[in-house]
Amino acid sequence: MTETQNRASINEMEETSEMSLLDYWNFFMKYKWIIIGIAAAVSIGAIIYALVVTPIYKASLVMAPIQEEEAGGLSSLMSRYSGLAAMAGISAKGKGVAKADENLAILKSRAFITEFIKKEKLMPVLFSDVWDEENKQWKVEPEDAPTMADAYELFNAILNVGSNRETQIITLTVDWKDSVLASEWANKLVDRLNLYIKNQQVRDAQKNLDFLTHQLNTTNKAEDRTILYELIESNTKTIMLANVTDEFAFKVLDPAVVPEKKDKPRRRMIVLIGGMLGLGLGIVVAFGYNYLMELKKET
Repeated sequence: MTETQNRASINEMEETSEMSLLDYWNFFMKYKWIIIGIAAAVSIGAIIYALVVTPIYKASLVMAPIQEEEAGGLSSLMSRYSGLAAMAGISAKGKGVAKADENLAILKSRAFITEFIKKEKLMPVLFSDVWDEENKQWKVEPEDAPTMADAYELFNAILNVGSNRETQIITLTVDWKDSVLASEWANKLVDRLNLYIKNQQVRDAQKNLDFLTHQLNTTNKAEDRTILYELIESNTKTIMLANVTDEFAFKVLDPAVVPEKKDKPRRRMIVLIGGMLGLGLGIVVAFGYNYLMELKKET
């Protein structure tokens, strides 16, 4: 292909491109009211949605797992006397990250959340849209009334826990339409969790003590009695520690405060996305309408 032919080809492509852009402009001008009308309608809908949707507030709390300072505590004894511990059903649970993960699993568990909802009497609050506060009853038929399973699913969805495995800093957030309740729930959840784990540890330690005391009364071997005394002492320390501290599993570094600004919805983003979608929909509809008109002409 000669240089002259190349230039001619390039000029033809440029003309085609210019023609194409001109065609698009003419197309837009021809159907501008369809495109603008649909874009405006969708944008207005997005604005209305952004204004009427219930705002959601995020309350955040920062905490860290309690580190056990006594390395020679119950876990050390369990490793030394694993045989007797196995007989008693006593186990030294993992420390550090593993222990924190276990306690966080309790926080998100069905048993813990269900107990929290019951004690705080949250059913009417979680499902306020179907609760008759004046008559203290559900507005719907009994078979359609919210259940505890529904409450667990809802609460589990608004509760989020994130952790940094290097620093072991844990962030707990509660997303709810009432900013005051969101902060109250976040703080109470940690208080309840500490109490829940503490009571669990005390029950386990007391169960161990009962078994160890029984074994102590039934053996005369000096070596066995020494082991039993050490195990009894460790379990007794566990119970004593639980009775003198409230932050048993997690220490609150920064409690939740009432959020002043809503987290959702992000109205500007909703309106912007609505406008873009409306414009795109308007163009698609215009193309479809133009295609049908062309078919009609051909027939």
